[in-house]
Amino acid sequence: MNKKKKVSIIIPVYKVEKYLVRCLNSIISQTYGNLEIILIDDGSPDNCPRICDAFMEKDKRIVVIHQENRGLSSARNSGLKICTGEYIAFFDSDDFVNVNAIKRWVELLESTEADLVVGNIEKFYGTKDSDEIIKSRPDGKKYFVKRSEDLLKAMFLSNCDLCVAWGKLYRKELLAGIYFREDVFFAEDMFVSHILFDRSNKIIVDQFTGVYYSQEGTSLVRSSFNIRKLDMLYASDEWLEFVKNKYPNLIEAAFYRNIVITCNMFGDVVYWNNSKAESILNILSNKVTNNWESIKTNQYFSFKDIFKAYMVKMNWIKTMKIYKTVRLKIAQLQRKLQDIKV
Repeated sequence: MNKKKKVSIIIPVYKVEKYLVRCLNSIISQTYGNLEIILIDDGSPDNCPRICDAFMEKDKRIVVIHQENRGLSSARNSGLKICTGEYIAFFDSDDFVNVNAIKRWVELLESTEADLVVGNIEKFYGTKDSDEIIKSRPDGKKYFVKRSEDLLKAMFLSNCDLCVAWGKLYRKELLAGIYFREDVFFAEDMFVSHILFDRSNKIIVDQFTGVYYSQEGTSLVRSSFNIRKLDMLYASDEWLEFVKNKYPNLIEAAFYRNIVITCNMFGDVVYWNNSKAESILNILSNKVTNNWESIKTNQYFSFKDIFKAYMVKMNWIKTMKIYKTVRLKIAQLQRKLQDIKV
């Protein structure tokens, strides 16, 4: 019988002491046992370093790296430098994982000879018993075999969760030479996601929920704009240039995502109380204005998308605030309905 291949799990840790134990318990309880669990304490100022060390003492599969705070990308890169598994997975330390996820993903990789498994992600609002839901079995859950182009198109058009590095299982060779940009502190994953999809000859998209994405304590109220959020726009610029060279059929889809990000960012900046706000709003408005004809003829823009882009083009700050207020009310109603269903 062939020895099971090792899976390296890389988990950056920073200021998540409220959720870390839950996350780590879900990892050490995996039904797939041959794991290398690498915890990178990125200079966390709370109790996280001690929690990591305590778990390392009771589970020999765990390795802990303590480093000065350098950000998520640096933490992941530290894990990549020392990992020894044939397969690699990333997780965030405030989320948690179904105990059958790694076993399921390894079996899918090996039975299909795929390069990458994309696990299904479910948002978790704290209204269910996490200890119970992580034990659900994958029986009867379907999976789909996809090409690189399929996943890139889905990422551009509808499923932004596809761009995250976590919640997936990679063959180690897929990540050869790949490192996360340490000069980027927002939307880090976006700068590598398209490259990893492009490198994959075969990708499995799994319907089984492997990861529960914590939304506990997340407010629906508008979050403040941070200048670092512009990295998201720069990353989408890179996506657009990338497909122009390699996937010309996806230019309209990548352009669609680029403009949607531009408009969403405009909606955040209108609330930003900073002297730089006006100049950034003008840059975003000019971007839409300069591409207006392409926006109107792009097959993927809905009426809502075009209306929002028109507000940005015209630099209608007050109208955008009203629009976002209405959207917030709708989101709050949807959250309440979700809680009622639970």
